Amino acid sequence: MLGRLVPAAVALVVVLTACGTDASQLARLQAMPENQLFYPGAVVLSSGGLNEQTTFEGTNYADSGHLLGTNASVMEVSSFYAMQLQKSGWAPTLMDAGAATTEIAAVAWAKDDAVFRLAFRRKGTDPRLPSASDQARFATIFRVDLIHYPMPSGS
Repeated sequence: MLGRLVPAAVALVVVLTACGTDASQLARLQAMPENQLFYPGAVVLSSGGLNEQTTFEGTNYADSGHLLGTNASVMEVSSFYAMQLQKSGWAPTLMDAGAATTEIAAVAWAKDDAVFRLAFRRKGTDPRLPSASDQARFATIFRVDLIHYPMPSGS
């Protein structure tokens, strides 16, 4: 019995050793000028980032993002980012542009191995949404994220 457990334990150690966290991609995203590209006058409500992590299920790519509030309209914010990102060589993409349940809309741009995602948050009482006081202060609450997104070969 012990003879069969040892190879299984060794295999598990090999798999767990192969899993790990890579902080270099998050640091690279945070150093990009687009990580501080904020709509003029917008207020940063929160910021955060996730290190790239490889598990036996696959890779969770690095992400650096900010939640912001402004009294500008969704169209004004969208236009600002479209113009600024185009000037810097970013191109519209459908990668990661789908709106989540807490969002009313999301758009994304790609450049090299990164995606810049702009998402507009819903208002309401869902605990995953911005606080009631932030919802009252701002006409528009949005999130910008830089995501490491390596293109599959052949794309």
